[in-house]
Amino acid sequence: MPGMILLCVLILGTGVRLALIHPVQNYLLDFRAYYAAATAATGGLDPYDTDSVRAHVTLPGQQRIIGYLYPPPTLWLFAGFAKLPYPAAQVPWLVLQFGLGVAALGLILRALRCEFGSPASVLVGFAFLGSAAVWELFRWGQFDMIVVLLLTLAIASMLGDRATSAGTLRLRSGQAGPGRHIPLSGGVWLGLAAVAKVTPIVYLAVLAIRKRWKPAAAGLAVIVALFAGALIWPGYGPTLSWLDGLQSFSADQHAAMSPNNLSLRGFVYRLFVEHPTHEGPSVPWIDLGLATARWIVRLAAVALCIVTAGWLWLRRRDLSTAECVCAVIPLVLLLAPQTSAHHCVQLLLPLAFIIVTACRCRRIPAVDVVWITLIVLLFVLGSGGRVESASKPWLNHLISPTTTYAVGLTWLFFVARFVSLKQTAAGIQRVREPKSARQARPALAN
Repeated sequence: MPGMILLCVLILGTGVRLALIHPVQNYLLDFRAYYAAATAATGGLDPYDTDSVRAHVTLPGQQRIIGYLYPPPTLWLFAGFAKLPYPAAQVPWLVLQFGLGVAALGLILRALRCEFGSPASVLVGFAFLGSAAVWELFRWGQFDMIVVLLLTLAIASMLGDRATSAGTLRLRSGQAGPGRHIPLSGGVWLGLAAVAKVTPIVYLAVLAIRKRWKPAAAGLAVIVALFAGALIWPGYGPTLSWLDGLQSFSADQHAAMSPNNLSLRGFVYRLFVEHPTHEGPSVPWIDLGLATARWIVRLAAVALCIVTAGWLWLRRRDLSTAECVCAVIPLVLLLAPQTSAHHCVQLLLPLAFIIVTACRCRRIPAVDVVWITLIVLLFVLGSGGRVESASKPWLNHLISPTTTYAVGLTWLFFVARFVSLKQTAAGIQRVREPKSARQARPALAN
């Protein structure tokens, strides 16, 4: 009961503070861009032509309208909010985001058979709702909770094929469930997430690598269908404008060097390149030049991909497809050209797997306790990419990206410790299970 009360207080307090009070007192810069782009699109303008949008759409407040970068199908959602008066539309928008976030939290806990109010659920809820990523999402009015819920629905559908009692016992012990079947809905949800944010298309590749061809094909079909619909509205021209803008933004060195970019590229560039940014000049640790920094990023990215691919192959019988997708989430956040703090709300899913599995162990190895604690603290105490130090300016680049460190340590934990932790939890469960239940377990992982 105390855990239930604590979790409810955490959820209600976060909702009131971020979803109700915050949008009433502040203009949300990113939602302002969504609203303006949808208004322009409904008026027959190109929503990706920022100058045209600024010239024809006038909104209250002193903030300048920034460019809209998200895929054309997302405008279908914002067209509905554009019918509401601004800035009043901010409140229902953030209430929606909060509701989706709580739904994702509840759904992943349910999919992992984690009791609501248990210590594991409280720790997962605290790590998620108390994180800098969630705060930054509500600060700017972002829509990443939509992506998180879609990814959670995909993971839940992958874990949902648990019809037999043996499968339920294996899930509770932290093991993969029975059979090789994954519902088509798993791929459909991943396809919808890719339409919203592009990068989740990598998770469809994980399904293909695991030879889950039908769900992967279903996800690709969803992407094709929705982009075909976008050719009708907002139209062929805006779709081409989006592609051009996406390429330009990925190549924008000012954005890459910004302290708001928490990806590997941003981290390396700030350490080794002296370059102006939108926030001011970047003072590097050692100025190696942009060309050298690019090679460092490429080599590091290749190394991370090789290590992850090798681990997934070697552990393919020990991991479910859902666990493989969750292990790749922090890798995608690290390797994306531009990763803002609010993108990292996706870390809810791998953190939930790690924390719930750890809490099923009777005795957790000390290294895992310290590792998980450090991840949660870095994620919760994250600065959103910027800490001003009173000492040398280059030191800011090392102490600021706490969320980057949380993401990197989450990836490393999966590769180095997760299977061992999972086997520890499974060993404890096997002691408690009757012999007949152990013999009933199928050999194949989902």
